[in-house]
Order: sequence, then C-alpha cells, then structure tokens
Amino acid sequence: MSRSGFDFWDWRQWGELFKPVTASLGRTATATEALADERKSSVATVTQVSDSATSVQLLAAADDRLGAYFYNESTANARIKLGTTATAADYTVLLVPGAFYELPTPTYTGHIDCIWESAPGGFITITELGV
Repeated sequence: MSRSGFDFWDWRQWGELFKPVTASLGRTATATEALADERKSSVATVTQVSDSATSVQLLAAADDRLGAYFYNESTANARIKLGTTATAADYTVLLVPGAFYELPTPTYTGHIDCIWESAPGGFITITELGV
C-alpha cells in the first residue's frame, strides 16, 4: 500500500474511476453506437468571396452544414460574424491576413457574414462541408 492508502497495483480499486456512463436510454452506449451518431461529410464546396469594406455574405444558412473553414487571403483584417451584418464592432472572430478559422462543434448552420477593414483586392477562401 502507498502512503495515501491507495494501492496502485490493485486494479480493483480503479473500477470506480472507469465506470461506464449511462445514456438517457437507461443503458450504456457501445463504442459502435457512439461512432454511428457522428455525421460524416460527403461534400466539400470551395468558394472565394472578394474582400469588401461593407458587410458581405460568406455562407447562407444551411441545415445540412457539417463544418466550414475560412482562410483570409486578403492583406486586410477580416471580421467574420456568425449571423447577419458584420461590422467593425459586431463580429465573432477577427482574421488577420493569412489566418485560418474553423467553425467550432457543434456546427453553426445559420447565416455567416464578413467585413474587412479595407478592400485592397484580396479574398477569403471558404470550404463548406455538407452531406
């Protein structure tokens, strides 16, 4: 036994730490069932949107969106808003030139807008994942 009274070599004591989690169904989900709930993308659509000093739409709302990636290929900072009408004061994430952003999980499926600090002639590359 160790000084703490816990014998690290007696695996029976570890049983309480590794109890399975029971789902609301009243039973433990198997690993296969847990993986079956994970949605996989079969479609990737790449688009580019030119930079603009006024708010522009990057992606329309899409219930089947599983993810999206944004790469700022402008020399101006881009402000992406998860929602409509991005402004200098109302945005979700700031992308400096050359920055990359991935939508977090769970995936936001609503409208996504963007505004740049200026419009020097660059763009943002978007990859949207769907089914």
